[in-house]
Amino acid sequence: MTLEQEYRERYNEGVLDGETKGKIEILYFDMQMTIPEIADKLSISEEQVQDIVENLKRTAEM
Repeated sequence: MTLEQEYRERYNEGVLDGETKGKIEILYFDMQMTIPEIADKLSISEEQVQDIVENLKRTAEM
């Protein structure tokens, strides 16, 4: 794998991570969905959703 491919892959992972965080923010804070509901809807673990929600809450407090 070339360095350019590595950068592109990491960039794409970052974009997907940002999209997931944005979706969770909307579903949790705006639509008042529960963590299990969000995990099921996005096909990710409840632990991942919980970690992101906690991070979003910490960021909002700053």
